[in-house]
Amino acid sequence: MPDPRSSHPLLDELDIESKALLDLIDGASRLKMAVRGWVAERHLAEMLTKIPGVTECERLEGDGRPDISLRWRGGRPILVECKNTLRGTYADGRPKVDFQRTRAAKGNPCSRYYRPDDFPVLAACLHPVTENWEFRFALTAELPQHRSCPGRITNSIGVSEPVFTDRPDMVFSKCS
Repeated sequence: MPDPRSSHPLLDELDIESKALLDLIDGASRLKMAVRGWVAERHLAEMLTKIPGVTECERLEGDGRPDISLRWRGGRPILVECKNTLRGTYADGRPKVDFQRTRAAKGNPCSRYYRPDDFPVLAACLHPVTENWEFRFALTAELPQHRSCPGRITNSIGVSEPVFTDRPDMVFSKCS
């Protein structure tokens, strides 16, 4: 029988107190990274729904899929991948994104790297650097190519102008 003092059904399901669960997440770096990614996606979706011109904004779930689908001014769906920046920056202070999939397909190491046509927009979450839920946006077609994997995007990307902007409307307008 679930404890009526419990504050959430998940705590009942896992039979754990909230502090113990948060301590568990905090102590497991891969789990914490996954949670941080999901939280960034939630903040991104909330922010995007408030932009005039964005319609049908929804979070997508599933491995290997972009994180958000939206329509800009009633146009076709635009897919957005959300990535947290690393805590460490480049020497010049630019945030950096480790932009690759978790795994590569067997026998194809280049499959770990994204193609520009996998999705048109990258949203880089600056929270790890700024501790604010802010994002910078870029067209994947404008990101640097991988040196040894033709047709793929490099895995280490500096987040700065002119490729990245804090104006998602400008990026979405280029997708139309």
